[in-house]
Amino acid sequence: TDKEWETSVGIKVKIQSQLSLHIHSTGQGSISIFESSGSGNLQTSVEVGGASRVQVEAPEAAFVSTKLNLKTGVKTDSTVQLGSKLNACVIMSSDNISLNLDLESRKWRTSKQLIVPGLTWNLNKKNNEVCSMFSKTG
Repeated sequence: TDKEWETSVGIKVKIQSQLSLHIHSTGQGSISIFESSGSGNLQTSVEVGGASRVQVEAPEAAFVSTKLNLKTGVKTDSTVQLGSKLNACVIMSSDNISLNLDLESRKWRTSKQLIVPGLTWNLNKKNNEVCSMFSKTG
């Protein structure tokens, strides 16, 4: 989005914003007919990013610009093993959330950054047991 207008007293206002979405998925699988087993894994990630800027300018006077950036993402790793029974392990995690804020005028500029660390979600006890089993055999 890119919008710009001017008021009747000569103040110019400009707004710019953008949003991006990226989805990436990869996987592989294998099957053994002789052992009646198989395994596979899938990795999927979703990233979201965006920026917004507001600029206000008065004739021969003040100029203020604000810019805000945001970036984060979510990842899922899935592993499946087939044999005498089906076992599946799902690990979900998030990227860091990064937020940048810039304020600017003709005479000064300041910038702040906030980062919230990513995390891994504990889905349930059974999922944890299966994931532990996979890490011992893999």
